[in-house]
Amino acid sequence: MITYSSKNIDMKSERVARVALSTFFNIMREWSIKETQQIALLAAPSPKVFKDWNNNIVTSLNPDTLIRISYIIRIYKYLGILFPKRKQANDWIWKPNKDLEGASAINIMSSGQLSKMHQVVEYLNNQLK
Repeated sequence: MITYSSKNIDMKSERVARVALSTFFNIMREWSIKETQQIALLAAPSPKVFKDWNNNIVTSLNPDTLIRISYIIRIYKYLGILFPKRKQANDWIWKPNKDLEGASAINIMSSGQLSKMHQVVEYLNNQLK
């Protein structure tokens, strides 16, 4: 359990899983991310599991999936801080970036490697300093 704002939050709860997935899929729609890329970002769940998750049918998520979703949420938040207009923030995810090996953030992250998602989070975090 994680203590947050004087409340205990069970990170394995159904409620946490539903909120995390709902937020993830809302961001994916806003960014216009293809289903194949979404599956990679979530570490390749089976087609049935992915469909269930997309329909918010879930009882819990493993820690790796929660970390991946938390990275997406952080990226979304950081972009909202860095860019005054949401469209600019949403477009950034698709633009090639010399500091990200010349690739776009979504292409880097779509490899499915957690380390690549972390790389994008750290890059944006450093831009805020």
